[in-house]
Order: sequence, then structure tokens, then C-alpha cells
Amino acid sequence: MEKSNKKILKVFEGFAGYGGGHFALNRLKDKYPNFEFEIVGYSEIDKYACELYDLNHKDKNGNTITNFGDITKLNPDDVPDFDIFMGGFPCQPFSTAGMQKGVDDPYGRGTLFQHIMRICEAKKPNYILLENVKGFFSKKFQSTREQMEEMLREIGYFKDKNDES
Repeated sequence: MEKSNKKILKVFEGFAGYGGGHFALNRLKDKYPNFEFEIVGYSEIDKYACELYDLNHKDKNGNTITNFGDITKLNPDDVPDFDIFMGGFPCQPFSTAGMQKGVDDPYGRGTLFQHIMRICEAKKPNYILLENVKGFFSKKFQSTREQMEEMLREIGYFKDKNDES
């Protein structure tokens, strides 16, 4: 049997919900059959979303994928290394469908981005893919976006035209 040198993209899904990122990767694999990925774990606290995730997504052996639970309590050392962090911080504080309280969200959801940064700073994945919601790019959240860009820059993920190589 010949061993393949093909790289498998290792993925961690934060704020996974029912696994929308996983569904997207499956669609990508349908279009590009040589594309290989493995979800090394996910983080989700909503009981019903977790049930759906576990019903819809299995590892290569047919087992449920490890849910590392509450991202605010997640120890990055407990998570296998991964190439890409996929997901988004909860959208309700920024979405036009939500209260649009941003970082002042009364449930604390508007500041959960810092946990993505904490995990990515420790794990150093090659890529971070974050969800965007309608309303996040409004003028109201400009300072929040700028703070997020600065956090990404500080850990080496964001460059703009003024950054040196």
C-alpha cells in the first residue's frame, strides 16, 4: 500500500452551532474530491446545537467529534493542533437581527472574540476564518472592528497596506 503525502487540513470550529463550517467544508470536498479535512474538535455550549452537530457530523471512524464546551473555559493545551480556526463569535451583539449592543451586550457575548485570540495565539493556526453578520460593518461598530484588527495584528494575523513585511 502506497502512503499518501497529501496534507489534511486540520480544523477547529469555535462557536460551532450545528456545524455550518463543517457543512461548508463537505460541500467544498464535493466540488474538489482531493480536498481533505479533519475536524479535530469544536466548541459549543447550546445543548440543542450540540445534539444537531453530533447527529450530523462524525469523525473518519464514525464517532462523535469532541466538543470542548465553553470557549471561555477552554484550555488550548487540551485541543489538538489545527491549521485553521473556523467560526465566529456570537453574532447577536452585532447583527441587525439582534440588540446591537456590541461589546456592551448584557450577556457578555460581545467580548467573546478575545477567547478566539487567546486560543489562536496559543495554537498558532495558519488561518483564522471568522463569520461576518449584517450590521457588523456598520459605523456603529467601527471602533470594535479596529480593536479586533489590532488584536489580530498583535498575534501576527492581520496586515494592511501600511504594515511592513
